[in-house]
Amino acid sequence: MLVIQENISLKNYNTFHIDAKAKFFVEVKSEDEFAELQNTEIWKEHPHFFLGGGANILFTKDFDGIIIKNAIMGKHILREENDTIFIKAGSGESWAKFVNRCVEQGYQGLENLALIPGTIGGSAVGNIGAYGTEAKDVIYEVEYLEVPSIEYRVPSTKHNETNVAPRKILRNAECKFAYRESIFKHELKNKVFITAVIFALKKVKDATPLKQAVADIVAIRKTKLPDPAQTGTAGSFFKNPTVTEKKYLELKEKYPELISFPAGELVKLAAGQLIELTGLKGYTQGNVGVSVRHALILINLGNGTGEEMM
Repeated sequence: MLVIQENISLKNYNTFHIDAKAKFFVEVKSEDEFAELQNTEIWKEHPHFFLGGGANILFTKDFDGIIIKNAIMGKHILREENDTIFIKAGSGESWAKFVNRCVEQGYQGLENLALIPGTIGGSAVGNIGAYGTEAKDVIYEVEYLEVPSIEYRVPSTKHNETNVAPRKILRNAECKFAYRESIFKHELKNKVFITAVIFALKKVKDATPLKQAVADIVAIRKTKLPDPAQTGTAGSFFKNPTVTEKKYLELKEKYPELISFPAGELVKLAAGQLIELTGLKGYTQGNVGVSVRHALILINLGNGTGEEMM
């Protein structure tokens, strides 16, 4: 049953632990509940925001609308083709738990993405990545429901009648994945509600190497990243910037130790190193700061606000 709450603190729903408030808040556990939500006056009269694991969001003020927490769970095997297995996972499932479960079953492809906070749906939106692997490498399809803009939300004329569009599917290539980007951040931003993601993983006979790879990745991440349960953080917060070859050479002359990677006609730089070169690693101001463990990580020291973080 759909339960819409009022004036809810979002502190426990974002990994920065920012204590912003939502005028309305609801957890949606199924497509049917999403249809039910669209029949409510609150939905028809207020702006909305879809929230996953809260690991890639910074609330700078209260939200004067309805926060929709994606809580669609469940995962199951769709089919197997030779050594490839296709798994469908609900968009509200924990990403880290999903990775662990797949590795335990001997499904290869997710090991480098272990211990990343967030949800299955969020993995598609942000094309999460680490250690040379990105979500796009294993995502086969993304299922979603279209969301009418607030200008076109028409009150239902019959009991339980809805204007919810049928489920739609985007293949991998249609998602326009790029470095921490996807169509869900641009053309389809706030226009769709992701319900599930289908992954194509490789079956292996011996899961031992996969488990060891995960253990190694987890150990590395734990040395670099603060525990979000203890310290407000969104993990690695910055994208590696790209510059022209000319600009890179100028910087390289000034900073011979500069790390770089080829990026087509551009050169990609390491954001963490750039922050360190400015002397901001470990810097604090008020209730927020930059982690001493890793320059890419912003932290809430206790009672920080979104405005302070900005």
